[in-house]
Amino acid sequence: MTNLKLFKLILLFLVINSTLFVQAQNWPNWRGPNGDGTSIETNLPTKWDSINNVVWKSPVPGVGYASPVIWEDKLFTATADLETQERILLCYDNRNGDLLWQKTVVTASLEGKHRDNSYASGTPATDGNLVYVSFLDGEDVVVAAYDFAGKQVWLKQPGKFSSPHGYSCSPALFEDKVIINGNSKEGGFLTALNKTDGKIIWKIPHNESSHSFTTPIFRKMAGKMQMIFGGNREIGSYNPNDGSRYWFVSGPSEDFTSTPVYNEKENLVIMSSAWPQRFLLAIKPDGSGDVTESHVVWKNKEGAVYVPSPITTGDYILTTMTNGNVHCIDAATGNILWVEKLGRQYSSPVLADGLVYMPNDEGVITVIKPGPTFETIAKNSIGERMNASPAISNGKIYLRGDKHLFCIGESDSKKSKSNKILPFSELKFTDVGTATKTGKTTIDNNEIEIVAGGADIWGTNDEFNFGYKKLIGDFDLSVQVLSLSKAHQYTKAGIMARADLSDNSRHVYFQIFPDNTPRNKNNGGCEFQYRTEKGGEMKAIYPNPETAGKDFDVNFPNTWIRLKRSGDVFESYMSSDNKTWKLFSTFTQKLHGELLVGLAVTSHSSDEFTKAGFANFQFK
Repeated sequence: MTNLKLFKLILLFLVINSTLFVQAQNWPNWRGPNGDGTSIETNLPTKWDSINNVVWKSPVPGVGYASPVIWEDKLFTATADLETQERILLCYDNRNGDLLWQKTVVTASLEGKHRDNSYASGTPATDGNLVYVSFLDGEDVVVAAYDFAGKQVWLKQPGKFSSPHGYSCSPALFEDKVIINGNSKEGGFLTALNKTDGKIIWKIPHNESSHSFTTPIFRKMAGKMQMIFGGNREIGSYNPNDGSRYWFVSGPSEDFTSTPVYNEKENLVIMSSAWPQRFLLAIKPDGSGDVTESHVVWKNKEGAVYVPSPITTGDYILTTMTNGNVHCIDAATGNILWVEKLGRQYSSPVLADGLVYMPNDEGVITVIKPGPTFETIAKNSIGERMNASPAISNGKIYLRGDKHLFCIGESDSKKSKSNKILPFSELKFTDVGTATKTGKTTIDNNEIEIVAGGADIWGTNDEFNFGYKKLIGDFDLSVQVLSLSKAHQYTKAGIMARADLSDNSRHVYFQIFPDNTPRNKNNGGCEFQYRTEKGGEMKAIYPNPETAGKDFDVNFPNTWIRLKRSGDVFESYMSSDNKTWKLFSTFTQKLHGELLVGLAVTSHSSDEFTKAGFANFQFK
């Protein structure tokens, strides 16, 4: 092979691989890598429902309209716990939907807000090193940075914010800066903080009485990098390095909500005002100073948006209205090409592979092809309400409903989450309480024998041996019980989720007995037990006496037990073959934050050990 041919092959290889590389993008902030809702991803699914083409579905605690952001295998979003008044940053594994950690950023009284806003509407942003998020504490704007392990790196309060509509600031990232919009009814500010330590790099005071919830975008236009922002009763272009202003369009209104976009084909900045006058403007970005009369190419009232941000591609601009109307607008002239009603919308559309995904508040996402006439590709529903905007990354579409996160991809839903064996060596074993006999364990491949003492797991305090793993969020655990020696008729072994290692901790516990002998209120081989208050009396759910012996008896080694958590709901199951599961109990208990989850064994005897054999500890 000649050197020239070899060079051509290498060049072709590099081109192909670089193309493949750029097709997989992170979605690092509000409206994605370009800040305008567009993605270079291809071959995305266009059809799905609440089951089909759902790679995974995971509950989201609390209430919030923050959209997901993606960096490699991490997904971040924000929420608010209305009961505890916590504003929380969430981190998920975007490969399987597992909640990795949640961190309380602010605990403060809930601020006044519009009925259609939430207390966690600002979308986080990440640069791959830290993740940045902003909430309100009274009238103080709070901006915090966390590393990917959930450790807070810094927290700052760069200014005041006041609005009857509430708060929603999605940090924007530019080079070494975090841009924060604090424009509010009492004036406010626009500021750039240092990514590393949160110190203010520059800050612009806003003295006009107006509201702005917009996030700036960054584009190189007219030979210089410009930051486009709507607030302080104007649409302005700024130098993101020092905050100096290049040009501005006065008005056309008091408030701004949606994010601007840039139509490259026509070299136009597109932005809408919100209230009280609503206009969609197209502005040439090559002016200086006041360009209100000189650089506004067209102004459109019918296609103006209130909350959702526009999408622009080629010859077209698509805007969505809170009344459900979608407008397609000619980018060059501002003329309306068509109008269709797709349902009330507060979230913003996204574009990838030539298609626009338009969600409405009912969780229906309409896939359309931009063009001079309306063309629908598909309509899909996630089965719950939706106010957050979609994210696109690694060939998947990520959606946040009011109860769950969804990962949409071209895959068989039956493969979405397979069982995996959890090695017993990953459990940490300890004696809880003041048992006179110390427990011990012996692990042999996929089997474990737990030798345990302990007076009981009951009453107001417990004594038992516990092998646990720290978990946050939902789980689905099952284990085969090979044997359980009878040190006492109330000897117990099972799966426990516990708040802490104190002997009077809150917990839930699905457990079995050594045999099926009737016990007090119990007429079968199992019970579901719980303690709702620290130091409180334990209570239990007992088998139905009419079906207990038939449906919930123990028959070692053919006994499998299972404990599943979905939010605050705990379900217990039993099986004789690890295939057909019978629901034993459903119980609601608030056990928030990090839990200790694993195997709990007590002999119910201060003088004797019990031996419990387990195998096939599975985590779903």
